[in-house]
Amino acid sequence: MSYIGCFADYHTGGSISICGKNGVFRGSQGRLLPFCTSNGTMYIETCRNYAIASGYSVYALQWGVQCFAGNDLQLAISLGKSSNCTFHCQDSVWEGCGGPWSNDLHSLLPKLQPMEPPSQPLMFLNHNNDPTHLTPSQIGIVICVIVVVLFLITGICVCLGKSNGAAKPSSVHAEDIENPQQPQQPQPSAPPQPIIPEQVPLTVPPRAARTTSSTCHDYPPMFICPITQDVMKEPVIASDGHTYEKEAIEKWIQNGRNVSPMTNQPLTNNVLVPNYNLKSAIATYVGCDL
Repeated sequence: MSYIGCFADYHTGGSISICGKNGVFRGSQGRLLPFCTSNGTMYIETCRNYAIASGYSVYALQWGVQCFAGNDLQLAISLGKSSNCTFHCQDSVWEGCGGPWSNDLHSLLPKLQPMEPPSQPLMFLNHNNDPTHLTPSQIGIVICVIVVVLFLITGICVCLGKSNGAAKPSSVHAEDIENPQQPQQPQPSAPPQPIIPEQVPLTVPPRAARTTSSTCHDYPPMFICPITQDVMKEPVIASDGHTYEKEAIEKWIQNGRNVSPMTNQPLTNNVLVPNYNLKSAIATYVGCDL
């Protein structure tokens, strides 16, 4: 398993509510990786386990809360690298969870290893194409052929040297001895320049296209508070693991409701943890700071 890098994804310009929830993959129309799921507390290991369970070899994290998966690595990197993978996974500054329209891309396939030289010595093939060693008589024939070839080459060189010596004067000038010409040294060739994939500019949808007063149908389900049914401004995580609008869940608890609004199970405590990744994703998506 290996980390590939940060790569651009298609900017659909529309709703991203096509993702499934909690590991249930749904079709990601208009994206490089064909399936997507979302979770308010996404981690690299969580996305990897979703991909393995669903039989995918390539997986990526985006927006801090989404997990994409597929099997075509070449397609996943086809738009080139991106510098927008700035989101960290929930409560972890060491794990990258992508960014706006940008994937932190991983692969379950091992990296290619260099080929090792053969451990067995090379052998000749006989007339039946079976590997065999040379016999002593065959070795003697090969040596004789090599000696004859060398003798012929030496004779040709001697003849050429005599003919060139007869055409040239035998006298040597003094200046040739004092200033012998130095052989020219070959100039080192410039190293090949690396091919850098073309950067694809990514843009966030226009501010006027989405505002917090828009209907909830324009936003992904993970942006909507289960209590208020509106886009969250201060998302927090309760002890049940679900995310709510801070003011709404505080009033819920103050009114004596010590059960989860989602599961109706008792809340183990009243600690509320800010969901910074989800808040950043909402702010980027609607085009304003919450």
